[in-house]
Amino acid sequence: MIPTGSEDLDNFMKGYRKGILTAIYGEPATGKTLMCLLASGSMAQQNNKIIYIDTECAFPLDRFIQLYPENYKELLNNIFVIKVKSMSEQINALENIAKAKNVDLVIMDSLSYHYRKDIKENSEETKPKMIYMMNLLLNIAKTRNIPVLLSNQVYNNIENNTLKLIGGKFVENRAKCIIKLDKGIKRKIVIEKHPFLEQDKMNFIINDKGIFRLSS
Repeated sequence: MIPTGSEDLDNFMKGYRKGILTAIYGEPATGKTLMCLLASGSMAQQNNKIIYIDTECAFPLDRFIQLYPENYKELLNNIFVIKVKSMSEQINALENIAKAKNVDLVIMDSLSYHYRKDIKENSEETKPKMIYMMNLLLNIAKTRNIPVLLSNQVYNNIENNTLKLIGGKFVENRAKCIIKLDKGIKRKIVIEKHPFLEQDKMNFIINDKGIFRLSS
């Protein structure tokens, strides 16, 4: 088990698994990036090397310092942030990671930021790029036997008025673990797909120190 960075999350979802893709999706401000930061900090505390692909060029350094005020400088030495400004740069970063050594965790925050814009302009070129990128991510997870975390945005499915993760089957068919974050009346994390756990949900709160279970 790879720790999530939250004891309550570890108890709920048994950490992250090596060798698979984990997709974390939800509306804005539901806690997706926070889960990425917690995983980064937790792994960095064990002197592991993390590559954090920041597609929105907005790595929340202040929030990371808030989470790990005593040793954030030391932890950041183990976290390599790559800022990418297009899908092509995303793919190039992954191709380089596939050749790199000493990588223990890969995070992409968020997977769909550039895809969402590009698909509107040229779907014929963008869809193959997404498929190739997902296959690269899956290959990195499998060949290195490391966890790969993907935060993902959502869109509203007009047919049944539900929120779906962007990328649809491209993501669903490759991610063995899918986590949904909901910010309804109470914040909720939902296990939608998992290698061995049943579907489940947990209410939670967010504070300066991270994510904590909220009693029902």
